[in-house]
Amino acid sequence: MIQRLVLPFFFWLLPFCFYAQGAVYTLKGGPVLGLQKWDNQLGQRNPLLGYHLIASIEELTEDNRFTVFAQAGYHTRGTSTRTTFLLSNGTRYDQTFAIKFFNASLAAGAKKRFITSGSFTPYYLLGVRGEYTVKTNLDQFESYNQCYPIYPIDNPAYIKKFNYGAIFGGGLEFPFSDLVGGVIEFTVNPDFSYQYIQPRVDNIINNCGNGGTTNPVSIPKREITNLSFEISLGIRLLHKVEYMD
Repeated sequence: MIQRLVLPFFFWLLPFCFYAQGAVYTLKGGPVLGLQKWDNQLGQRNPLLGYHLIASIEELTEDNRFTVFAQAGYHTRGTSTRTTFLLSNGTRYDQTFAIKFFNASLAAGAKKRFITSGSFTPYYLLGVRGEYTVKTNLDQFESYNQCYPIYPIDNPAYIKKFNYGAIFGGGLEFPFSDLVGGVIEFTVNPDFSYQYIQPRVDNIINNCGNGGTTNPVSIPKREITNLSFEISLGIRLLHKVEYMD
């Protein structure tokens, strides 16, 4: 499924590279700081530390100030939540759980560079992206949700496979040689679509309330969106095209 999306995406950019002076291939990755917005939230949400890996292709122009790029990646999205539990003997304790969505992404955008006389070339970028949810860890919460489903339910009808959003940020490029260089990059990745939508569910029997008595409860509608911050370190390989008269 992912290969069918990735290959046409890169072939779309190849003509830009052929008509330009060449192409730049980049492999980069690093940590992700994930946040989520929950409607009708229960518990306290905290950032989630994850990872990402990205492969990109970019046109190489004569002055190299403005270029377009396409990239494919694998990202951890999600959050961590801190929940307070109250046992039947009155003991109270807090526990933190990581809620993870593992997404494959495709992105396209443009870079604007500030050419300097030094070794470092700063730039900023702006683009759009689409993502496909490959897997989640929501099955880990099935036993907790049997008591009272305060965590997202592992139901394919609630997990949105396709999402879309923006990517913007900036970074520094620096050369190792004429054809090899490095990059440091920071990006913000807000989603414009929901990662998870759970409708309102009524008449849920809470077997854990009031010393074990059964009490019908309602679960409000829950909508979750992603916001991720990524720091990337990578290597750039330049493929230059020379035209002979």
